[in-house]
Amino acid sequence: MIQKVFRQLNNFWRAVFPVKSLPVHHLWLHFHARPLEKEFQEYFYEKYLPAIRLAMMVSVLVFLSFQLLDYMVTGEFLNEALPVRFFIYLPFSVLVIYLTFLIAFREIWNYLVWGWVLTTALAGLICIYLEPVEVQPISSLGLMIFLLISFYLFGLRPFQALMTLVVVSSLSLYFLLQWVVVPSVYLFPILIFVLIIAIAGFFIAWRIDFVARHEFFLEKQTQALLQEKDLLYTETLLADQAFMRLNPSYRDNRRMLIADLLLGKVGTVLRNDINQVLGYCLLAEEDCVGKERVKSYFAALRQRILDFINTTENITNLATLSYNLIKPKTEPVVLSTTLFEIHEKLLVAENKKPLPNKITIDIEDNLKGKVINIDIYILTRLITNLTKVLCLNFPQGQIAYGLKYKAERRPKKIAIEIKCLGASPKEDFTRLLDSLIRKSLLMKPLVGFEKEELNLVTALELAPLINAEIDYYVGTDSTLSIELYLAAES
Repeated sequence: MIQKVFRQLNNFWRAVFPVKSLPVHHLWLHFHARPLEKEFQEYFYEKYLPAIRLAMMVSVLVFLSFQLLDYMVTGEFLNEALPVRFFIYLPFSVLVIYLTFLIAFREIWNYLVWGWVLTTALAGLICIYLEPVEVQPISSLGLMIFLLISFYLFGLRPFQALMTLVVVSSLSLYFLLQWVVVPSVYLFPILIFVLIIAIAGFFIAWRIDFVARHEFFLEKQTQALLQEKDLLYTETLLADQAFMRLNPSYRDNRRMLIADLLLGKVGTVLRNDINQVLGYCLLAEEDCVGKERVKSYFAALRQRILDFINTTENITNLATLSYNLIKPKTEPVVLSTTLFEIHEKLLVAENKKPLPNKITIDIEDNLKGKVINIDIYILTRLITNLTKVLCLNFPQGQIAYGLKYKAERRPKKIAIEIKCLGASPKEDFTRLLDSLIRKSLLMKPLVGFEKEELNLVTALELAPLINAEIDYYVGTDSTLSIELYLAAES
């Protein structure tokens, strides 16, 4: 029974405070891995502490300016609140701000700032008690505003925000009752109000901390991906140089590998160029007769590239393909839509509420004056998976895609034309084609396509494509052309 209660409570917290895939505690937002938590604290220190120091300085000046407010209202500057403000609070604040600059206090700077916030609240309560009655309402309002914005300005952790509100609210309630500022009959409503403020403050601080940690984690993933790409860049350059020394005859017909493989843009790696690297590795392995060490190097590099494709596909889109839109009886034109751009559209759509069930690409039918559209979830998944399968089966070939609309042949059908250059005509293409299509439907799609909240089609819903209308032929130049005709919606 107790375990069931705790399980329900845990489910409730996870629903109210969703952390998605972030590896943190749901309530306190500590990273599960201590090194990652320490790295985040250093990241937060470098990025946010200068703004926190500025907010602390401005808060100190505002707090001291209330002494001028006392003078303007009562005509008396040297009142009982002056020693608290200038001889106790001001030196303490200067000391805390100075300590945040020291390396020795770098790991506990958050607790220093938290202690300063509590001290500021306590000093504010004491000054409210000591200053003239005419100024007390304004000072009380200023203290309340300070507490509400402290969660945003001073980077308080969720538990710090909660404890700050509880301590300050308890002291405020005690002083109010002691001074008989409010009758005791209002005690219960005030407690309810304090509880609401405490919960709201905790949620605000939690949300701010979560956004900062999520940004840090994404940046960490991106850096890891870039480091992996840099390492692959270096190894590919070494492989290219070694390959040229082994077989100089390939010098004329090879392209600049590195420039084409890595374009320098995050998430933009041409699959065709990866194909070429794989082809070089295969040729190098064949040419390295009697050179087992070099041969094993190219074999390891080829496997490393394949692993790189598989592991990074959950972070970024590796395929950048342009679709050629061929309208009936017109010249071919380029449809400025790539898989990467479609992926970006899906990410944008994911943040919309409610999420659309599908996104479509509109293709104009010049013959009938209508617009045909096709669900890009299906289109992108199919093309991406076919790309992966063809790359692995034809590592020395080049793959080109064309998106065609052929109303004169098959009404309301979209044809995906796939050409694989360099395919051997000796293959059993009937068996190979069926195998490629089936593999493409079973392989994992791009990032985001497997998420349940996207309401995407499953492999079973794509299964009818296996029995769809398919045209394929082998050209004289050993070119395999495949046309898959998908039903479009008008």
